[in-house]
Amino acid sequence: MNINREVVIKRFQKLDILLGELEKTKKIQKEEFLKNITLQLSVQRALVLSVNICIDIGAHILSSNKSGAPETYAQIFENMEQLNLINIEMKDKLIELVQFRNLLGQLYMKINDERVFEIIQRDLGIFKEFKNFIFLKFKDQLKNQT
Repeated sequence: MNINREVVIKRFQKLDILLGELEKTKKIQKEEFLKNITLQLSVQRALVLSVNICIDIGAHILSSNKSGAPETYAQIFENMEQLNLINIEMKDKLIELVQFRNLLGQLYMKINDERVFEIIQRDLGIFKEFKNFIFLKFKDQLKNQT
């Protein structure tokens, strides 16, 4: 399987920045988070961008390897799991985050900020796991070229 190293590296660099900011918010107490709309909006946006990065990388891998054109974002991760690029647990968690991303972007009146807080407390690790899986699967293409 082939990938464009620059496409993947640039996206993971952005993901690292976003996760760094999200990690800072994990230290904030729930009550403070629920009272601070600016913080809520910032976290929501960072989560959307983080999920988008995973979608972009998955779509890039699938299209670069002519592995079909997924009809939905969730299908990207289903296809990746079928190709053994990610495991089933990761697929399920990423699909859950895609669904939450859709809620944040389209059904903004139904956003549950307690759920957003739960995600930053419990689920940020999935992004790092995704990155690690991709680096492991494509290590020869992603290693530093000096």
